[in-house]
Order: sequence, then structure tokens, then C-alpha cells
Amino acid sequence: MSFLAFFLSLWCALAHAVDTTGVLKVRANASGAEVWIDGALVGTAPVTKYIAAGSHKLRVVADNFEPFVRSVEITADHTTEVEATLVPGPGSVEFTGPKGAAVWIGGQRYAVPARIPSPGPGKLAYRGEAPGFETAELALDVVKGRNHLVDLVLESSANMLAVNSTPAGAKVFLDGAEVGVTPFKMKGLPPGPHGVEVRAEGYASSFRPADNNGTDRVGIEAKLAKGGASLTLSGLGSDSSVSVNGALVGKGETVKVALVERGKHTVTVTEGEHVATGLLEFPASGAVLAKVQGDTVVASKPLTESWAFWAAVGGGAAVVTGGVVGVAMATAPPEPATGDVVMVLP
Repeated sequence: MSFLAFFLSLWCALAHAVDTTGVLKVRANASGAEVWIDGALVGTAPVTKYIAAGSHKLRVVADNFEPFVRSVEITADHTTEVEATLVPGPGSVEFTGPKGAAVWIGGQRYAVPARIPSPGPGKLAYRGEAPGFETAELALDVVKGRNHLVDLVLESSANMLAVNSTPAGAKVFLDGAEVGVTPFKMKGLPPGPHGVEVRAEGYASSFRPADNNGTDRVGIEAKLAKGGASLTLSGLGSDSSVSVNGALVGKGETVKVALVERGKHTVTVTEGEHVATGLLEFPASGAVLAKVQGDTVVASKPLTESWAFWAAVGGGAAVVTGGVVGVAMATAPPEPATGDVVMVLP
């Protein structure tokens, strides 16, 4: 491109920019009044400024005066003059923020944008919230007579994981890795399915799925229970992995989990490309033995429900090193189930 062609293109661009701007002149009756345009401070009155054609929010403020707030329409190649007449006032607090935002002050909700009279000097506590953002507890140091402008800068909830528990201070495991303690908050949760375990000493672990769609906050509230049942899976492949409700709990040929909270939980065993899953019922105490049967994880029959066990102990008591396991005849199965092998001792 020749220099002349470059100069002409630059001149046309500048000419086009001039064609799409206008001039705004602002004067005020209060000395040192600040002039804000679209939330940005541009100087103290009087102000003359080129701005893009269109609608703009003008804000003129001075201490001990009520704010002067107007919407002004700027026309290309024209000058718009505004005379801001300020009246005495106690000051104010004005809030701006994302679409749908609100602030809570002393139990009162104000939709943003909002302006409230100054509550007087001191610290003003408020809570900011907006759809798609994390709620924040904030505070402002209010100066007597000052007109404060507060822009709510909230943290996006997208890809956010938040875990709370009762009691607090429980360990949080994400996909089998310890990531913190409750109350816990993490940014950058990768999109897709995840599993969370919440574990505390003396309580049954809580296992929750944490599926992240990439836009919403993933929140987990876990109320940990004292009672729970253990889980044992054995006879697995050496490269097997076991998860409960999507949370990784162990790998290898035998996987044991100390305590799982009472209720129905999805147990999944993955070995290479083979996946087996099942919905198991966990009691408030005791143990759950499970095994892989084809594509399903099923609960194994407890030993005392097997006729092989009863044949072995003769319907009496089985003496175990370190203690005695009492076997009541009344609890024995009434007859062998079809397919059971009856063992007869010599």
C-alpha cells in the first residue's frame, strides 16, 4: 500500500469517527462537582468532551449536595449542553451492577441500579447478589455528605464448586483427591461429571455427584450422620476402580470403604472399558459386601444367610479368635435356597 493510499484510508477512518461523535458540555452550580459519564469519572465541571453518538448516563455529584443524574442523548456533529443544578443534601449511596443484581441492607432488598440516602458516617454492611454470580457480604466506609458510587463486582458462579457440611471442618475429596475442608469453595471446576466425598472423623462419609454443565454453580450441602455401613468389594481386577455416587473410593483387587451414610447409593466398578454399576442399600450399621456380576454390581449374601455356613457350624456357635459370634437357631434359614450347596462335615 502506498503512503498516499494509507493516508487516505486513515483520514476516512478519522472522518467516520468524527461523524459518529458529538460534544457534551456540562456545567454545575457547585464548585468542584465531579462529572461521570456511563460510570466513568471524566473530570470536574465545567467539562467539554467528545463522546459517541447515542444515549449516555450523566452523573454530576458534589459533597453535601444531592446527585444530579440524567440520561442524555448525544447527536453526531452536534453539541449538547447540560446545566446541572445541584441542591443541598446529606449525601447518598448509589449502586450499579450486573443485570438483575440486588443489594440487601438491614433486611431490605434494593434492585440495582439503586440510590439510597446516606445512612450517616460509618461502616455500611450490605450483601450483593445477581443471577449467575456468587453472593458476597461487603462493606462500605461512608463519609458524611459524600455521594458514593458502588459498582457491584461479583464473582461468576460458572464452574464453581461449593461444599458445606454439618458439622463444618470435614475433609472434601474431589474425584478421589483431597482438595480442602468445609466450608469449601473452588473455582475452575472442569465441565462434566465429578464425584465428591465429604468425610469427618466419627461420621459416615457422604458421597455426592457433582455434574458441572459449565454455566451453573455446583453446590453440595452434606449433613453427616453418626451411623453408617462399611462397603467391601473383592475379587476385582488389578486395574479396577470403584466409585460411590461418582466419587472415587479406591482402586485394585479389593476396595474397602469405612463408613457410607445410610440410604441407596450407586456403586460403579470400572475395569478398562468394562463398566458395572448397581444401586445398593446401605443400613445404619453393619457391612455391605458386594461383587460384580456381569454389568451389574450386586450385594453378596451375608455369610449367616448361607446354608453352607449353617452346615459348617452345625446350627450352633462359631468360635472366633478374640471373641464369639453367637448364632441363634431361630435365625437360621428354614430350608436351603435353590442353588445353595449344602456342606456336610465329616
